[in-house]
Amino acid sequence: MGEGETPTTVDVVVVGSGGAGLTAAIAAADHGARVLVLERSDKFGGTTAYSGGKVWVPNNHHMRRLGIPDSEEGARAYLERTTGNRYPRLISAFLKQAPRMAEYLEANTPLKFYPCVNYPDYHPEWVGATRGGRALDAMPFEAEVLGEYAGLVRRSPAFMPITHAEWEQWRSPLRFDRELIGRRIRTNVLTTGTAIVGALLKGCLDRGILLSRRHRAVRLVIDGGRVCGLEVESPSGRLTITARRGVILACGGFEWNRDLVDRFLRVPIRGAASPPWNEGDGLVMGAAVGAQLSTLGEAWWMPLLRVPGEEADGQPFYRAMIGERGLPGSIIVNRRGCRFANEALNYNDFMLLMGTFDPTTYERPNIPAFFIFDERFRRRYPIAKILPGEAVPEWVARARSPRELAEKLGIDPEGLEQTLERFNRFARRGVDPDFHRGRALTTATTATRPLGRTPTLPPLRSRPSSALRLFPGSSARRAALKPTSGPGF
Repeated sequence: MGEGETPTTVDVVVVGSGGAGLTAAIAAADHGARVLVLERSDKFGGTTAYSGGKVWVPNNHHMRRLGIPDSEEGARAYLERTTGNRYPRLISAFLKQAPRMAEYLEANTPLKFYPCVNYPDYHPEWVGATRGGRALDAMPFEAEVLGEYAGLVRRSPAFMPITHAEWEQWRSPLRFDRELIGRRIRTNVLTTGTAIVGALLKGCLDRGILLSRRHRAVRLVIDGGRVCGLEVESPSGRLTITARRGVILACGGFEWNRDLVDRFLRVPIRGAASPPWNEGDGLVMGAAVGAQLSTLGEAWWMPLLRVPGEEADGQPFYRAMIGERGLPGSIIVNRRGCRFANEALNYNDFMLLMGTFDPTTYERPNIPAFFIFDERFRRRYPIAKILPGEAVPEWVARARSPRELAEKLGIDPEGLEQTLERFNRFARRGVDPDFHRGRALTTATTATRPLGRTPTLPPLRSRPSSALRLFPGSSARRAALKPTSGPGF
C-alpha cells in the first residue's frame, strides 16, 4: 500500500525504517497484523542504509550449504565472552532466531544473502570464533522495482555500489570494474546496507504495509499499564495513533543528541557515521513511561576522519576509518608521537583504545590520533576521497620529514621519530613486538594482499610524509530499553 494518509488506528506501529524495523514490520504483517511504519526523516533506511550491510548470523543456512563448520554451542561461547554473559537468555533467543530470520527473509522477500567466507569474527582467537561465514552480505538489488519508492531509499556517501566479494577480488580502486560500477549507478542497483533496505522495503510494499515519512514519534500512550499507541509529529500536525497489538521501537541510537552523548557515553565522541536523525527518540519515550535503560555507556565505536566541507543530509559527514588503518605504509600515533594499538584491530576495539582515559593526568592522550602514511601508501591505496596516485589535497598535512610533519600537527617530534625508528627496525624483521600487528587473523581482513613478509608490516619510507587527524566516533549506540519480561531478561 505504501504512503498515503496516515491511519489513526492499526494493529502494530513500527518506529524506524532500518533493517530491524522493516524486518519487524514484515514479520508482524505475516502474522496477520495491519502494520504502519513511521520514519522520522524524508527517506527510508536509517543507519542500515549508511552501513556496510553485513548481518552477523551464526550457524546460518549458507554455512551449512557450503559445509562451513559452526555450532550453536560455539557461537554461544563466543557471545558469552564478548558480552560478559550478562544476558544468557537473550543470547539463547538470538542463537535460535537469527538463523531462522535470515532464512525466512530470503524465502519470503527479495532480500538475498551470501556468506563472507573470508571474513573472520572480530576476535578470531577466542573460543567459539570462526574464520568466516557468519557475516552475511546482501546481494545487489535493483531499486527500480520499487517504482516511485526507488528514490526514497537513503544512500551512504561512503560506499560505492560493490559487494564484499567484489571488494575481496579487487582490493584496490585501481582494479575496480568501473564499467560494472557505472552501470549499477545508472540503473539504480543497490549494494551493502542500501540493498538490505531496498529489498525489505519491497517486501513491505508487496504486503500492503503502510509507510509514512516525516513522522516523528514523540510520546508513548499508556492505557491500563500497557502501551496502546503513540503521539506523532507529522507534516499535518500532531496526531495520536492507536496500536491495538503493540508498538515496536526500532528508531536508532542517540549519537547525534549531544546532551545524551555527553551524559552517558563513556568515550566523548566527536561525530557519527550515521544519519543525523539518530537522537534517541526511542530511549527518551521509553524512559518517560518508566522503562529501564540498559548499556547506556556503550556504542559501536569507530575512528572517524573529516573531509573539510563534506556534508550528508545537511550535517557534517564523518568517514569511518575501517580498512585503511591496517594497510602497509601507515601507522597511527597520538600527540606524544607514540603508537597505542595494533592499527589493524577491528574498529570497535581500536576506538576503545583510542579513547583510553589516563587517571594520572586526567587526559585522553590518544585523542586526537594521527594517521601517518608514506608515498608508497599514497600511490597504492585510497583514503577518504583521495584515489591512489592522486595529488594530496591541502586538507592533508604534508611534510618533507617526520619532524616537520610533527611540528605542523602538534605532535612531539622526538616521540614520532623514535616511534618510526622502532617500528621500521622491527618491521624489517616482519614483527611488531609492541602490538603484534600482522599476526592476528583480523589483520588480513583490513589489509591488501601480502606485501613483504607480512600483509601489513613493511617499514615506512619517511620522505615525504602525510597525515590525517582522526576523531573518536561511533556508527550507532548499544543502549536499549530493558524489557520487564521475555527472553533474555
